[in-house]
Amino acid sequence: MKVLILADPGSAHTRNWIKALTKKRLQIVLFGFNDAEDNFFAELDVKTYSLGLSYDKVMSDEADPGKLRYLSSTKKIKKIISDFKPDIVHAHYASSYGLVGVLTGFNPLVLSAWGSDIMSFPKRSFLHRSVLKFILRRCDVLQATSKFLGAEVTKLSGRGAIHIPFGIDTDVFGPKEGTRIFGDDFLVIGIFKKLEEYYGVETLIRAYAKLNEFIKDIKCKLIIGGSGSNERYLKGLVSDLGLSDGTVFTGQIPYSKIPDFINSVDIVVNPSHRESFGVNVLEAGACGKPVILSDIEGLKEVYKEGSSAVSFKAGNVDDLSEKLLYLIRNEAARKEIGGTALARVKENYSVEKCAESQISVYQNLIKEISLND
Repeated sequence: MKVLILADPGSAHTRNWIKALTKKRLQIVLFGFNDAEDNFFAELDVKTYSLGLSYDKVMSDEADPGKLRYLSSTKKIKKIISDFKPDIVHAHYASSYGLVGVLTGFNPLVLSAWGSDIMSFPKRSFLHRSVLKFILRRCDVLQATSKFLGAEVTKLSGRGAIHIPFGIDTDVFGPKEGTRIFGDDFLVIGIFKKLEEYYGVETLIRAYAKLNEFIKDIKCKLIIGGSGSNERYLKGLVSDLGLSDGTVFTGQIPYSKIPDFINSVDIVVNPSHRESFGVNVLEAGACGKPVILSDIEGLKEVYKEGSSAVSFKAGNVDDLSEKLLYLIRNEAARKEIGGTALARVKENYSVEKCAESQISVYQNLIKEISLND
């Protein structure tokens, strides 16, 4: 089977998908707006093409008028299709790769919604919403990374979306000894998110400050991994609350280092105010770590309350502080929740299992087209 994938070459999700699909012996070609910037795809024997934009340009605000240049890629993609002759074109991310995929006129076209393309893009204006509806209604198959996101896709398109989550590479994400930054003397709370307001890092910092009133007998550290527009404010808040000695800001963590980061902490926290799918919850679970997460709709399907994670009321500092105190004081609960999370990821969210589901979608689509012909 030959599949042309339209997706961000730098995304860990793109790389995980393509690695898993090539293991299943699919022939893949990748087109991205920016270059791959390393040899990852060459080592998989995957040919790549790009529009030649910089990564920073591609990652800039979606309202940037300069992104109209994306439309110029249509001619290049048509040439790739003519030469490669794919059985399927699969666009990842509706409001960019989905649009150019539709404009090529190629069928069958599979579209995977990732998150902000559905949750944020159509809220910018009536025009943005109309463009997204145009894209969704002209794809042969719609997919979503979560059931929550799939419901949003259905609202916009009037059609159902197949649920295929981002898979976790359990060869990369797994329990690993010897990576603790502070040794065994400290119990470490960790978060790895972009430092933006909607990811709720402030809630965690304030909960950590409150927590310190009750754990004078336990040495704790808070490690905040990530960067973003809220970084200066959050560092100032840590200083104002007198938490500087017990808090470490690591800056942006390269994706290849995230497994080591997770394994260096005892408790992972995801305090997001909005999110369509909790990939980092599953990555932490794959490393056997207990997670405390907010009770928002987009995270609910990736855990079982009290079994593979513990939830708190989103934005509620007191509730988060109480849940942190419970796990800090209860080592047995930490181990039990982490172990259950690990088993759940392996059973339901391994990238191999998700790739099998994806291939099944491809096969059924090709069979359906063949029968119609």
